[in-house]
Amino acid sequence: MIGARGCVSFDAASGIYLVSVAWQGKGKTAAPTAGLGRGKGLNGDEALRRVVSTTLQIANLY
Repeated sequence: MIGARGCVSFDAASGIYLVSVAWQGKGKTAAPTAGLGRGKGLNGDEALRRVVSTTLQIANLY
């Protein structure tokens, strides 16, 4: 992965985390729409940017 960056955000109202990783690919493709803003503008050409995101919720066992 070239120039990989990770991001974790938390929504306190829902208790859900959003975990995203953005990096630069070797070949051009369509600019990603998922995780829009994650790593945007860090790799120059947006057609080289790749992003994978997932949501998760950690159980409260109290």
